[in-house]
Amino acid sequence: MSNIDKEETSKIYRRACTIHLVKKPQIHLNWAAFEERRERLEVAREALDHIDRGMPGLIAITLRRAGIERRSGNMAEGGNILKKAVEDSSEKETRGFWAVKYVNYLLYLVKDFRSS
Repeated sequence: MSNIDKEETSKIYRRACTIHLVKKPQIHLNWAAFEERRERLEVAREALDHIDRGMPGLIAITLRRAGIERRSGNMAEGGNILKKAVEDSSEKETRGFWAVKYVNYLLYLVKDFRSS
């Protein structure tokens, strides 16, 4: 990947996600991962927000958003993303899934035993 123009690759991802493949979550996830590796977190967040607006509620997108915040050191925002997912869940199974993810986040990553 070292001989590939990273700026041009970024432009291709942007064009693919915003024009051609608007409803394809995997390409958005790939774009976000590419930008995160380049330490361009704002662009990675933008990629995930773009697909989240078009197709809200995708589990992979929400988990990736929380993961980006965690890896960038913004633990509170990562927890807020998961907490919002719990609150926005309408089905019992989905709410349980998000509740487990949120509690694990608090226990193992943030070490917040009181809130969990």
